Amino acid sequence: MRSKLRAQAPMALAGLALFFAIGGPSFASDAVGNATRLITGKQIKNNSLTTRDIKNRSLLKVDFKAGQLPAGSQGPKGDKGDQGAQGDTGPAGPFPDGTVPSGKTLRGVYMVVAPGGFGAADTHSFIFTLSAAPTTHFISVTGSAPAECPYVPNPRPAPGHLCVYETGSTNGASVSVVNPETNNAAFASPRGFAVVVAPSGPSGASSNGSWAVTAP
Repeated sequence: MRSKLRAQAPMALAGLALFFAIGGPSFASDAVGNATRLITGKQIKNNSLTTRDIKNRSLLKVDFKAGQLPAGSQGPKGDKGDQGAQGDTGPAGPFPDGTVPSGKTLRGVYMVVAPGGFGAADTHSFIFTLSAAPTTHFISVTGSAPAECPYVPNPRPAPGHLCVYETGSTNGASVSVVNPETNNAAFASPRGFAVVVAPSGPSGASSNGSWAVTAP
């Protein structure tokens, strides 16, 4: 019996050698592939991989946490680019021709302080020009506003009228509204007006309030 097994042993070894010769590499390749798919981060010990385990120049920027890669030095200034195309024309301003449109109301405030024995004035510009000089109205603290000067939170005088509403006064000041260009008290300038305060005695005086004008 032993002699029979001894006679068959070379045959078995030859068959095994033939199996590995034919299917060995494929078997080994499949085994490596399966092992690769099975190895994950859980099987790798923390801090166990070193630079020797990583292929040079194989890592990308996305492999690093934000802020880990230092910024490089600033490069040289580049050449000036070509001039871009001209942009579209913007919308016209509120008063393109510089004249306040008819019916448009402008509003503001004033305050004049005159020292004792001297007069003082506070000049206001409309910024934009009216098409004509407005008729002026001064409404004192104790006075009543005419129909052309309705006083509401946002006063809106009749077109072509300037209304100056006094809300505070000291020492019986004498107040008038004039055209600073002509000193005319009936009509303001199309460009603005002045409030003039004159003390009624040796003490100083003051006047303050608001104004509104509606373009004719």
